[in-house]
Amino acid sequence: MKKALLLIGTVLTLFACQSLEKKAEVIVQTSIKNNLYKPDTYQPIETILDSAFAPKDDINLFAEIDKVVELSSEMEKYESEIKFAKRSMYLWKSPYMSEFDRQHYNEAKQNLEIATANAERAKEKATEQLAKIINRLNEEKSFIGYKAYHRYRADNNAGNTLIGDDVVFIDKEVEHAVGSCSIERYKEYQTFIETLEEKISK
Repeated sequence: MKKALLLIGTVLTLFACQSLEKKAEVIVQTSIKNNLYKPDTYQPIETILDSAFAPKDDINLFAEIDKVVELSSEMEKYESEIKFAKRSMYLWKSPYMSEFDRQHYNEAKQNLEIATANAERAKEKATEQLAKIINRLNEEKSFIGYKAYHRYRADNNAGNTLIGDDVVFIDKEVEHAVGSCSIERYKEYQTFIETLEEKISK
């Protein structure tokens, strides 16, 4: 009797897993096709389903990381503007400045002040964003659903057939996709998180 119950339990578990994977695969394929230029050319190749855990698999955390990346780009832009303004001031400044020279010098100085203020604001925002991310990473690990690694082929807008590798995130109930990104992008997020955790631990 015990062996029979054990066998039934094993069969039911396998059936549940297969049912879960089938539901997930339908969700994944629908999500991918909805984002293709030519969905009729879509051909699935492989799907690997895995559990997703917050905070590291939370798409909301990824959005916070994107904001930091955007602010870092802004800071680089303002730093370039600061350097350019300083060079311009140096070029126009002389003991014998004409009115024309002085006008350009003052414009460069004003640009320097604006770029410096913008850079400071971007730095403050980036610091706030990093603090949010650090707080999220300190949260207790929790199950939030599933992540499906999906490989497929489809035509792009130019009609060329390409291989795609995406990660699709699915809710706990396996009812719908909550987000997706390329596997390459997902790896970038995880590298960012690992690097930040290393710096925090030092």
